[in-house]
This record gives sequence, structure tokens and C-alpha cells, in this order.
Amino acid sequence: MIRRLAIVPARGGSKRIRNKNIKLFCGRPVITHTVDNLLKSKLFSKIHISTESKKIMNVCKKKIKFEFLRPKRLSGDKVRTMAVINHVVKKFEKMGEIYDEVWIVYPCSPLMETKDYKKISKLLKRFNYKKTVLTVCEYPAPIEVSYKIKMNNFLMPNKKSNFFKRTQDFKKFFYETGAVVAIPKKNFSDIKDRPNFNNLVPYVVERHKSIDINTLRDWNFAEMVYNSTFKI
Repeated sequence: MIRRLAIVPARGGSKRIRNKNIKLFCGRPVITHTVDNLLKSKLFSKIHISTESKKIMNVCKKKIKFEFLRPKRLSGDKVRTMAVINHVVKKFEKMGEIYDEVWIVYPCSPLMETKDYKKISKLLKRFNYKKTVLTVCEYPAPIEVSYKIKMNNFLMPNKKSNFFKRTQDFKKFFYETGAVVAIPKKNFSDIKDRPNFNNLVPYVVERHKSIDINTLRDWNFAEMVYNSTFKI
């Protein structure tokens, strides 16, 4: 049986949205949407919230067991996520807990669903647990027909010749949504600050699931989408 560890990195020092990870999203703390979906999936041997915040701990411990808090030295806004993940994995290894997969599941992706996690697990299996799965979304418009704003506030095409081509002739490009990175054990030692870019496969999500909540405007938009998607 595959032993999966889900790590939800949720530090307490968010700046743009105060207490972002436990702010009420459609009536309940945003992080609990993620935790509930992870629990419902029944995929994980353990779900660990990596936080230094006792406020976040108190919200989440109603649902899952807390075994240790994140050290303060790994709680600054310039600390790389993989440093946090490595700390958790090594901590569990010292406790005699070894996992076949490590999933990084970000707390502010409330539009992800249990079925997404199940599909990601099937994707890992399909590639014989040799590839890392990254959630991505297709750019809504071809990036080849993009503009830049010059110093005089005028618009300038990045490549003028592209504007004489049909948009359907351009290749599709994708961006990382910041929802899930699912890493099989074989790949974990290769990961430093970022996943190994030669060993990734995509899990493509719908556009509404790719909303990156960084500002109150993002937050309000995500709530509107959530209400229209899940409360019809």
C-alpha cells in the first residue's frame, strides 16, 4: 500500500491578507476547505500542517492531529517552500515514518476538489511513480501576442510579426497554479528549491481552479466563483 504524506505549508505571517490561511472563505477558514478535501479523498497516511502559528494549529487540530510546529527560522517570508518540506520529511524520518509520496498541497486553493487529488494519484501511478505531478492551467490567451508598456506609457508588441498570425496557430502554454506538487519518493532527493524540470508531468486544471489568492480582490473573486460553482 502506498504511504502518502500531504504537507500543507501555512505560515502565520501573511502580509497582503492578514491571517490569510484562516480567514473565513464562504463561511469557514480557507485552509479547512483544503484539509477537508484531503481527508475525504482517503488517499493520505498523514496530513501535516506546517506552521509556526498556534492560531492556525488551533483551527486545524479539530480535524487532524498535530505533532510538531514549524521552527521560527523557517517561518520568514523569504524561506523557500522546499526548505520547509525537507524539514518536515526529515522530522518524520527521525520518528521512523517513511513515505512513498510527498504532496505539497497549498492552503489557499479552495476550488480544488477531492476528485482532483484522486486523479493526481492515478497520474503518478500511470507513470510508475517516476514523475512529479504539477498542477497547471492553460494561459487564457496566446503569450506570443503580448505587449509591454514602455517608459512613455505607450504599448509595444513584444514581437510584431506574431500579430499577423492566427491565434489558433500558436502552441499552448501553461502556468503553475500553486495548488499541488505531488512527488514520488524516487524524485524527492532531486528537489532543491524547485522541482526537477526534466521530470514533470502536468495535471491540467480548469481556469476557475487556478485562481491565485494574493489580494482581497482575488479573495472576493474566488468566493464569487466558489458560490457559483459549488452552490448552484
